[in-house]
Amino acid sequence: MRSYWRPGRTLSINFEASLLRGEAISSSDQERDTFLKCAKDRGVLDELDMFQKEAFVNVANHTFSLIQGPPGCGKSYVGSRLGQVLLSQYKRILVATSKNHSLDELLIDISRILDAEGPSNIVRVGNEKKIATELKPHSLPALLSAINGAISTSCDQMSMDDLARKFNKLCKRLSASVQLTWSNFEQFTGSDGTSAILYHIGSSFNVCSSYKTAPPDLVDFVNKILYEWSKPVIDSIIHESVKYWQESVTGPSHEIHKDTDTAGIGTDFSGFGDIRPNSLLGIITANGIAGSQAMFIPNMDVSFMWCWGDESKKNFILSVLQNEFHEITEKFLDLGIDLPALKDAVKESRIKSEINILKSASVIGSTVVGVLLNIDALSASRPEVLILEEAGEVSESALISILRISSLKKCILIGDHQQLRPTVNSYELRVNKKYDISCFERLVSLDMPCTMLKTQNRMLHEVLLPVQLHYSGIISNSSLNLSPVSWLHSPLFWWV
Repeated sequence: MRSYWRPGRTLSINFEASLLRGEAISSSDQERDTFLKCAKDRGVLDELDMFQKEAFVNVANHTFSLIQGPPGCGKSYVGSRLGQVLLSQYKRILVATSKNHSLDELLIDISRILDAEGPSNIVRVGNEKKIATELKPHSLPALLSAINGAISTSCDQMSMDDLARKFNKLCKRLSASVQLTWSNFEQFTGSDGTSAILYHIGSSFNVCSSYKTAPPDLVDFVNKILYEWSKPVIDSIIHESVKYWQESVTGPSHEIHKDTDTAGIGTDFSGFGDIRPNSLLGIITANGIAGSQAMFIPNMDVSFMWCWGDESKKNFILSVLQNEFHEITEKFLDLGIDLPALKDAVKESRIKSEINILKSASVIGSTVVGVLLNIDALSASRPEVLILEEAGEVSESALISILRISSLKKCILIGDHQQLRPTVNSYELRVNKKYDISCFERLVSLDMPCTMLKTQNRMLHEVLLPVQLHYSGIISNSSLNLSPVSWLHSPLFWWV
């Protein structure tokens, strides 16, 4: 136990005295009398055998108590009845076990007892998929989703959703840019692709009829158009080239809305910011792209761009998309700056909602792992009593972490260290450091007051014989012998 202890750690209600020295902490006379009176008034004591009554007295007398129960002696039964009585004295109790199914069985039993007295208010913490069907309406995830969408409609969550949409939009743009390969451009920078682009550009112009009766050669026709409308045409070439490439990769796109200038030429660069020919030609010149270098001088007349070689056309389009890639990267970095703060805000908002739900509960149930994962929210809900079943399977470190919940006033460990031990995968920790010895077992070995349940309600006397070798003094409930099975000659036989 001391191997886990570190100076400066504060455990609730001085539990360290019990844990480190094996000393029992006595309850006040008023607390003891109130507990026993509540048990008597509710008729709980009348339902218990003499050993279970001793366990109740032990709990009444001490703020930290141990109850050991061999198989079939009613550990869960005692735990549920303790919860019933303690709720009349304390505002909120935390019930924990090492396994989901045993926790659910205990909570269902407590729920049925409380429902008989009035509506029960139980919250089951944990993964909804691992929670019993009967308790799913009481699960924390289900209750969170039922509070009128407080989480999903919060300002922080809406900001997070907006940020996610921006990220998704950038991802789509980035996905198009990172697929740039020379083979992508072969589809539209050859003669067929270029002709299709130029034909679309030429057909979009509102020009005089003399141009429409120009020589049938398409290039000559566009030549005359570009001579008068060089800059708008370059804008359109960039737009249509990129659009053509995008459609070759992702399929035909929806019709893109275009803002039209005074010449009636589409100049919209949807998804491409403020890309313009001059800046792009500057990029191409700066990058020193191979090809007809004279063509890339910024002051050069760019109206003859269609005359560039295939290599030059590929590099020009590549520069457009590379510029887009760098723009996206910068926006990713900007959004990334906001992401951590928004994530923290959403997490804080969710924890606040969880705390409000837990504070409204009278019984909170969770596995030991669930308690440790949600320790902040559970601490803020301020439970006053801890009932830990299967305590013999809980490691010391886990128990100490749970006991750091400062609001705890009473702790009850129910288990049997002679059955299963804590699971420790490390051979070094298990064998050399003895980490597979639970706090429950250590305290029992230190002779801390522990009540032993000795009346078993599961097995006939003949079957009980092997159990008696491990638990001295264990007896059978007399009701087990009242209804023998007539066709069974012997309740115990050996299969050979």
